[in-house]
Amino acid sequence: MPSAYCIDSSQNCWEFFHKHHWVSPEFAQTQCFASWQRCVKQCSAVHWSPPHVASGSTLNSLIKRNESLIQCATTVVEDTFDLLYHEPIVLLITDDNGCVVKRIGHPDLVDELETLGIVQGCFFSEGKIGTNAISLCIDTHLPSEVFAANHFNRSLHPYGACAAPIFDSFGKLRGTMHW
Repeated sequence: MPSAYCIDSSQNCWEFFHKHHWVSPEFAQTQCFASWQRCVKQCSAVHWSPPHVASGSTLNSLIKRNESLIQCATTVVEDTFDLLYHEPIVLLITDDNGCVVKRIGHPDLVDELETLGIVQGCFFSEGKIGTNAISLCIDTHLPSEVFAANHFNRSLHPYGACAAPIFDSFGKLRGTMHW
């Protein structure tokens, strides 16, 4: 977890960016800032717009298409959650488009995230909900983390998130694991 200084610093950076549309040179080289620049053209930083959610036959099709990914990752996700059950944590598995195909987590945090529309079938689209670890991970094919005010949208500032890419045996990105 980042230190209080880092959180305060990122909040100051976020406020400065939204007021002046520029940041310090050291932050300007980050993936987070590149995401903010994309987001400012696509979504609001202060008003929450819930993510798109696949349901019904569309969601069933996505789950069926990603069945092997879900089966392989489920053991890891469930074992990890068993170790961290008392922590306020939610673990997600997404497909290569950022759609949540599996979710497990602390009931209080699951309920809290549901009020934002973060449910099974939702898409972590940068253009809809702003900077997030899943979108950065899919974009870069690298593990990503986004904490507090590094999220573009203010509604996500209470949360920290990490995402790791999941590749198949041919090196193709199949999805992410998010916590």
